[in-house]
Amino acid sequence: MTTKSIADLLAEADTKLADNNVQAITAQVVRDMIKDMIDTVQPANSMIALNSLPLALNAAPQTLEPFNSVILHTPGFYVNDLPNGAIARSADAPVVEDVVSVSGNVSGPNGNDISVILFCNNVATPYSIAVSTAGPGNVLGFNVSGLLRTAGAALYEVRAFGAAGNYTFTNVKLSASRQPVRSFV
Repeated sequence: MTTKSIADLLAEADTKLADNNVQAITAQVVRDMIKDMIDTVQPANSMIALNSLPLALNAAPQTLEPFNSVILHTPGFYVNDLPNGAIARSADAPVVEDVVSVSGNVSGPNGNDISVILFCNNVATPYSIAVSTAGPGNVLGFNVSGLLRTAGAALYEVRAFGAAGNYTFTNVKLSASRQPVRSFV
């Protein structure tokens, strides 16, 4: 059937299930409504990972890429782009809320400050975390998550920037989970 917004489902219910005084509500109408609701609220998830990535950072945000494995994937909603370190959401999605997260470890020169930022459609989101590295071999963990509400296609990726230097990112995971609008209210 079809993924729809909650407002579309409510309007469809008012139109197709208004009353049954003329016996217009058929089993097919009810079946179609139920399938649309299931498609609308069905969860979808995607998670990609990279094991280790040496990266020379500077003041310009750089995408963490490539990722090398898919940990979790719900077909048909998200597309994993491992070479470019991204998770894409399909264009046919109505307005949905995605919980997007990145976690991992980083090591680098002692006392350098870097930022790890979630990007959506090549634009920095408000979701970022600052990390002060403690020297090569001293691994620090990071985790940042955000709830992003967009309609249609979305491309999620993680970028980092900071004091010039060589850094190593390990065990990085980028995930996106679909949260249908108002499905949890």
